[in-house]
Amino acid sequence: EEMMRFRLCIIVILVLNHFVLCLDSDDLTTCTLSSSEDGECLNPSQSSVAVLKQESLTISDITETFMEWKNSQKSNTPRILKETSLAFITPWNPIGNEYALELGKQGKLDVVSPVMYELQPSGDIYGGELYSDEQFKRWKEAGLHVMPRLLVAAGSFWDSIALNKLFLDEIEVWVKPIASELQKRNADGVVLEIITAYSYAEEQLKSLKDPTAGARIDTRYLFKFCMKFADSLRDSYGLKSALVMTPIVDERTAVSLSEVGKHFDFLILMAYEAARQKPLSPFLWLHSLMNAWRKGTRMSQILLGVGFYGREFDGSKLIRAVTANDILEAIESESDKTNLVVVWDNTQKSHRIEWKNSQRQIYFSTPASFAQQIALVEKFGFAGISIWELGQGFPALFDQL
Repeated sequence: EEMMRFRLCIIVILVLNHFVLCLDSDDLTTCTLSSSEDGECLNPSQSSVAVLKQESLTISDITETFMEWKNSQKSNTPRILKETSLAFITPWNPIGNEYALELGKQGKLDVVSPVMYELQPSGDIYGGELYSDEQFKRWKEAGLHVMPRLLVAAGSFWDSIALNKLFLDEIEVWVKPIASELQKRNADGVVLEIITAYSYAEEQLKSLKDPTAGARIDTRYLFKFCMKFADSLRDSYGLKSALVMTPIVDERTAVSLSEVGKHFDFLILMAYEAARQKPLSPFLWLHSLMNAWRKGTRMSQILLGVGFYGREFDGSKLIRAVTANDILEAIESESDKTNLVVVWDNTQKSHRIEWKNSQRQIYFSTPASFAQQIALVEKFGFAGISIWELGQGFPALFDQL
């Protein structure tokens, strides 16, 4: 799935060319804006956050301490992150659910987004069986706001004709069954992911020999649908909404999309994978992305999306996305540990494991790189962070929250 997400993000940027408004203080942690809203272009080195000095790592540090979460049994430890925190959890990495519950009880996670619902062109909603009513109750008891992800999946079902029907139908036809399901579960709202489906359908149209064989999709219809979707959920059902946005380093496009964002409580900016570089979120690219999005957009609407997983390369070839367990298994499978070295890229603020006898490399999230991202969130005045996803990363990352 991660490989598919990577490919789709690339498609999104090619096609378009081109969370978050913090809820009221009685709903979620109140976000404080920094002075970065004055319009100045910020320098990556500027930060009022003390970044942990954990750049120098060894293989033993990873194998012996990264699976430890120092504050896992300490409910009274102070929260570090001042801004809002949202995290996705998935059925295929169930440990993430347990992490979410513990973080919620500690007051260090505000919103949990279980990856479960998928909207079909028929109007049916699949995935309700992935998490039980009892699980929703557990999240609430842990002090978490619950906003499940609703996916309009890229693929053959959502072709250009089906998407046009979705965009042009009366919005209530689609929103009513979604709202009914959310209210039945006592959820607070929903996270909508639809941009990749639109981009995939557009790319499919371009590949047709006869371009008139498929119905064209007007970007305006997509954005109007998103705005009506959010308005209907809020005005008719009292539900909150978030929209997953792709990483576009283009100020004009970011400004135009910011109008869409005004209708949502959250904008989740996927700030990973689309940089066409080896680090998951190269620091200089990330800084450029955030600078682009701050033009004409209320920073207090945007959650910076960060990835808790890693990527393995053989030379320049991407092999696979990797979880914390995959990384530990890769280290364990190396009989000669002296063949491994951990390198910190001070320019891109990223760690990688290198094999001295080959071109194999693994880039992955560490407390030091995560702390750098949090520093940028505070400096730019973003609303907070969105984590994809809790079950994939090292527990040591949680100590930064």
